[in-house]
Amino acid sequence: MWGSSSEDFYIVGNNGNIAHWDGRKWTKIESGTTLPIRDIWGDFNTRTNSYEILAIAAEVDVDKGIKVLRIEKNNVVEENNTGLSWDVGGLWFKSGSKYYVAGAGIHYKHTLRDSIWKRYQRGLVTNYGGDGIRGSDINDVFAVGSYLEIVHFNGSSWHNYLNEISSNTGVLSGISNNGNIVTLVGFNGRKAIIVLGKRT
Repeated sequence: MWGSSSEDFYIVGNNGNIAHWDGRKWTKIESGTTLPIRDIWGDFNTRTNSYEILAIAAEVDVDKGIKVLRIEKNNVVEENNTGLSWDVGGLWFKSGSKYYVAGAGIHYKHTLRDSIWKRYQRGLVTNYGGDGIRGSDINDVFAVGSYLEIVHFNGSSWHNYLNEISSNTGVLSGISNNGNIVTLVGFNGRKAIIVLGKRT
């Protein structure tokens, strides 16, 4: 889910479902796909003076394709997905600056107009497939995934915390980055996992 305010809020889910809350009622938005929508994010674009909203759709563990969807009011436009792996879990971006997709590593673009999504070489940033990615700015980005892998970008380099975690059993998939605290959530079998990180 993502929203710019309590009167502009989106939720996404299975079978390509997208719904928008305007402060009074929910409206279903036709996505044009039946793939599960794995993540949604938006950021204000100063060039267009409006919010840029993207969602990513893919099946979990089965290659049925991938779709990058741009939401404009109640319309959905499919964006270029060239270079992306089908096994993706999350996306995050700063409009017009950097676009990230997590899944089978970390993919990136500098603008949506770029012809191809590039991917960091495996082992350079992540050792395993990424499941979630969030940031507060382009110099403060976290990505998480299998075996409790956590990586952070500080604006100049990526740091992998894999060897600093006491247990590496489970999958992290959700991130909330707020000031000096980052909250990471996931699962190990049927058990929930919560990891709290504090800046020092």
